[in-house]
Amino acid sequence: EQSSLQTAMQKHDYAAAETLLAAHAQSHPKSQPALLLLADVLFLDGKQLNSVVVLKKAELLSPLDERSRYLLALSYVSLGRRNLAIPELEKLAESHPSDARYPYWLARLLYRKMDLQHALSYAREAVRLNPALAKAHDQLGLCYAALGEADSAIQSYRDAIRLSEEQALHWPWPALNLGTLYFRLDRLPEAEQALNQSLL
Repeated sequence: EQSSLQTAMQKHDYAAAETLLAAHAQSHPKSQPALLLLADVLFLDGKQLNSVVVLKKAELLSPLDERSRYLLALSYVSLGRRNLAIPELEKLAESHPSDARYPYWLARLLYRKMDLQHALSYAREAVRLNPALAKAHDQLGLCYAALGEADSAIQSYRDAIRLSEEQALHWPWPALNLGTLYFRLDRLPEAEQALNQSLL
């Protein structure tokens, strides 16, 4: 069974892996590791709703570890269930206060809910915890721009662009967001330059 599972995963045959893991979980209903592994494979296969169901079953057996709770939160994000993702990320941020991923995601989700002050606070925290996280700087820029703090937004976008280039991320969003902001400010030559940069 173990070798069959390894073969299925190596071939990215998630359906076969799911069948094997589901059968194992059914015959070992008290095995949380089997459920957690099944949840991982379901997530990789784009079946986030099924992943949530399995993770909630696993949580009944024992509290979820950090990785599994993060997977649960990301599954909720993928399903568009921000109100369910946010409490999970808050738990993670509280129990792992040095990890920038959790305030970054909270900033993203709260920004989408237009809870801008809280989003800004989390984005600042993410940047403080990991100054090299380009996505956190970009999210900080979005928060500043939404709050009408254009100069701070421009600086945050520039920081995100610089980090993206240094890390060879080939990530267009900071330059695109900067160009959009310049356009709104009627700074058209700078807007054109930034938008062209986003296409490189």
